[in-house]
Amino acid sequence: MLADMGKPFRLDDSDPKSRLQRLSPPQAEALESVLRSLGKAWDGPSGAAFLLPLAEAGFPAALMGRLAEKLPPGWPLDHRELYFDFRLDRWIRHLEPPTLAECLDEYVRTAPNPGEGLEYAKKEWEAFLARWRKATSEDGI
Repeated sequence: MLADMGKPFRLDDSDPKSRLQRLSPPQAEALESVLRSLGKAWDGPSGAAFLLPLAEAGFPAALMGRLAEKLPPGWPLDHRELYFDFRLDRWIRHLEPPTLAECLDEYVRTAPNPGEGLEYAKKEWEAFLARWRKATSEDGI
């Protein structure tokens, strides 16, 4: 089975230098081109590391440049802290997930009427509890 899955994962294969070496010539040229066009603010390893996933995905230099230029000043060059929302055409910071209370409040508040929202929240909560009970009983937790 593992033989069908291709090359096994190695941690040293995921570092940026290894990933840069695996870029195809067109991907590498697109990355180099956009880094040259962006100037000093993007010099250094953090700029290349930030744009690397876009190059790996095959984004052309022009699109990578457009996305880079939309990054607000002072925001980190770190995809763990932000992502690009193509629908809104802007970078967005990752937020902490909402609390359960906030989720339930949202269900009730946005429903056609509070009773329907409360009923939906109760139904979802019961479904969650059933899944949790089943998972914990199977795993012996």
